[in-house]
Amino acid sequence: MLAVAGCSGGDSETGSTSPTATSGDQGKVFESAPIEPGTKAPKGLNDASGEALIALLQSDPQYNAYVSLLQLSNVASELATRDSVTVFAPVNGALSGQADLLDDYLAPESLESALASLESGSVPEIDDPDRLASLLRRGIVDGEVPPARLRPGLDLAPLEGPNLRLTASDGAFQVEGVGFDSGSGTLAANGVLYPTSGLVGP
Repeated sequence: MLAVAGCSGGDSETGSTSPTATSGDQGKVFESAPIEPGTKAPKGLNDASGEALIALLQSDPQYNAYVSLLQLSNVASELATRDSVTVFAPVNGALSGQADLLDDYLAPESLESALASLESGSVPEIDDPDRLASLLRRGIVDGEVPPARLRPGLDLAPLEGPNLRLTASDGAFQVEGVGFDSGSGTLAANGVLYPTSGLVGP
């Protein structure tokens, strides 16, 4: 299980053009301008601002299974063309824990067989790739959300489906009940990446 860290720090991060979130923003949909290229990564984010999100995901082994699903659903190409997004990306172990759910989305394949096929260089045929794409788009939010903007009760607009609600417990954040490590976020060239303990919003 992914260890989930709480957010620390104030609202001042160097170079962010995002509007400041206040207590009055709780329950509202977060709207954010892109973080200006070439500026220092906001506090709480690792700086990989020279890399595109999809390249960053592909280069990190802990996201191998998630990247495979992005490719199988064609969401990978969509993510590559987006200018400003926040991705809540499940790590490999988290997806393994949701194998039963994903088996349904990957029918007639299973998660295990689909990943094995992709690893061997063949593309598995699934009944409804659009349905899988809809699931994965739920964990991709329009706009860049750095740690200092995270607030319990804040709503985020995903690429598909109803808004996502942020909650917190004992200093740890969840998005729709899925824990994510706000202290291990990364700023990429076209967005922000957070590792999560599962898929968001199935």
